[in-house]
Amino acid sequence: MKNNKKYLMTILLLFTLSLIGITVIRPVQGNPGPDLVNRGTTWDGFYPNKAVPWGTNISLFCDVLNQGDAASGAFSVSFYASLDTTITGGDYEIVKVPVSSIAAGVWANVYWFGPFPVSIPNDTYYVGWIIDVDFEVAEDNEGNNIAYETVSQLSIVIEAELYNRGGPNGGFQYSGYTPTEVMPSVTLFSIWCDIINVGLKPSGPFNVSFVASYNPTISGADYEFARVTVPSINNGSYADVSWTGIFPFIPFSSFFVGWVIDVNDDVPEGSEYDDSGRAEYAPLVVSNKSDLVDRGSSYSGMSSPNVYPLTAFTVWADIENIGLKSSESCNISFYASTDTNITTLDTYLGSDTLSVLTNGSFGYVEWSGTFPNITLGTYYIGWLIDVKDDVDEGNENNNKAYISSILTVGPASKSGIPGYDPLVIIGVISIASVIYILNKRKKK
Repeated sequence: MKNNKKYLMTILLLFTLSLIGITVIRPVQGNPGPDLVNRGTTWDGFYPNKAVPWGTNISLFCDVLNQGDAASGAFSVSFYASLDTTITGGDYEIVKVPVSSIAAGVWANVYWFGPFPVSIPNDTYYVGWIIDVDFEVAEDNEGNNIAYETVSQLSIVIEAELYNRGGPNGGFQYSGYTPTEVMPSVTLFSIWCDIINVGLKPSGPFNVSFVASYNPTISGADYEFARVTVPSINNGSYADVSWTGIFPFIPFSSFFVGWVIDVNDDVPEGSEYDDSGRAEYAPLVVSNKSDLVDRGSSYSGMSSPNVYPLTAFTVWADIENIGLKSSESCNISFYASTDTNITTLDTYLGSDTLSVLTNGSFGYVEWSGTFPNITLGTYYIGWLIDVKDDVDEGNENNNKAYISSILTVGPASKSGIPGYDPLVIIGVISIASVIYILNKRKKK
């Protein structure tokens, strides 16, 4: 009986001690406060792995995990360039990034993007970081706050660095294109941009590829429609790069327009990232339409360079469809204008109907009638094609034309004193001479 009692007392004592261990020892084994650590190599890194001081834009990132039992409060992470894997505050600081408080059991992404500092010498470095570099967080373990990138090292070099002026998705004030609707093999197209060398050496010659892209991410895999060679850009300078030409064949669609800088990788650069630029989205529409234009001065004319109001007059022209599909029938209106900018506000003469034109064909139009009673003087005779906008054209801005020679409305100008007929002048002089002779005879 005594042995059983003793056995029961032993069991009771052991059970009591285990409860004490659960109640007292367990909290001591955990992290009652915050504890900040690097989340792991899967979530940290940098790019590019080569940089020009104060030229190359570099990205640095890591994840910081709070494996403690309390929120951390705000703190900072400093990224460093180090000659070895022992990261300390004595290494070259690249940047210090502030971080908001991280709750217990939660992680936060720490990211920075910007130009690499000019104060760091040329060499090859490990990139590391110190979490809570200013000891703003009271942690039980301050020895697990340092990490470094184990996969690659960063080379600091003296090279050129080419960027789109204003950034890959900015600088719209330095770039553009016209028109915003084109027909392949038909439309004259212009595009321009500025490229800046923020590196430490001249670039040497390189090529810029102008492309049309289905999305705003511009790359060499997009549809190239032009390529321009740039001789060289000195460090700290920029160049205006432009191209004008007939837009080539690419699919009919809507596109973003951009350019790839140094598309053939001819220039040794600190970074080959961000070697692109994009114009402000319009978009560019590549269309399958007709396009009516005047055929040329050899195919237009007028019945006379001189006409009186309310007398017969004729003007004619050839209209050509340079587009990709047939045009509808439309109206061609003729005008007399005091300048070469022919508009519907000028003096209307008359019109003719242009028949349907297949692409690549032309048609003859003319107006014959009584010239209107307008102020005497000199005029340009011109015409507006598809004046009522009956035809859906790829380019609505090339529908004007005029005859370069001037039409005189009123008496034709003769040689001699401007505005006077030589015969009249001779007659007046003759009469004056006779009167003079008669007067002399009377005096005798």
